[in-house]
Parts: sequence; structure tokens; C-alpha cells
Amino acid sequence: MAWGLTNWLGGRRRTVRTAEDLADFLSRLAAFIAQKCTDDYCRGKVGVLHHALAEEQAFKDALNRCRWEGYAAMLAALMVVTQRLLIEAGGPPEAVERLLTGLYGRILDGHPLPAHRPEGWGELKDALPQRLRAGRAEPPPSLIAIADAAAARLFEVLPIHQRYRELD
Repeated sequence: MAWGLTNWLGGRRRTVRTAEDLADFLSRLAAFIAQKCTDDYCRGKVGVLHHALAEEQAFKDALNRCRWEGYAAMLAALMVVTQRLLIEAGGPPEAVERLLTGLYGRILDGHPLPAHRPEGWGELKDALPQRLRAGRAEPPPSLIAIADAAAARLFEVLPIHQRYRELD
């Protein structure tokens, strides 16, 4: 089955025909969302001091950690949304879950391990099948609930001190 999906990063429309095309599309989208949300939030919080803060090694390390954790969370959320689309298009639920679980693991394992995760992504890869099964519940979780779960993880690891995030 071919899906016409807009590649927001390149501005051109492309068709997703294979599992690898889907993995590439979801990986790029998750990276874009995680990095954009993280960078925009940090810029908004520190304003004109962002460039000075960006020179501090502790901030760079925390920002890198946040981007990676946000990437993994956004990728998992996109897997749940993709599951719904594929099942609605007639994909067998168990096969879709196996496909997406495998893609999630391959995508994460395809990157060098971040410094803060020398043990790898095991617990997140192990948690995805249960999350996908929950995604088939009746009624299914709303898209807002799926996005909120990823956003909560990103917010949790932001490189901005907790006291400055209290009202957000």
C-alpha cells in the first residue's frame, strides 16, 4: 500500500511504499518535533541569553539529553498514531504492532548511543508493544492524549531548571 505523505522537512511530497520509507519518515519527523520544541522552549525561557547559555557545557549536555529523550518519546507517539492509520487502512492489528515495534527498535538502535544512555533504549523498546496494544483500546486514546504523553516526557527532561517551568 502506498501512502502519500508530505515531507515537512524537505517541502516535497513523497510516497511511503516500504517499511524503510516509513521508518525514515517517522524518524525525521520525530527528530524535527523534538528538536524544534526543545529549542523553541529554551529560547523562549532564556530570551537573549540563549546564545550565552548555549556556550555552557552543562547546558549543551542537558540539551543533548533532552533532544534524545524527546526524540524517543516523539517517535513512540508517532508509532501509536501510525498504528491507528494502518489498522484503519485494513492492516491486521498484530502484524502492524510487530512491524512498528521492530521499526522503533531498529530506528533507535540505528543511532550511536547518546552519552547519557550507555545501556541503550531497552526499557523504551520493551514498553512500546504494551503502548501499541493500549492504542487499540475502545475507544482509542485521543491524538491529544498521545501527543501529551510525548510532550510530558520532553517537558520532564528540559534543560531549564524546574522552578522556571512551574507555571508552564
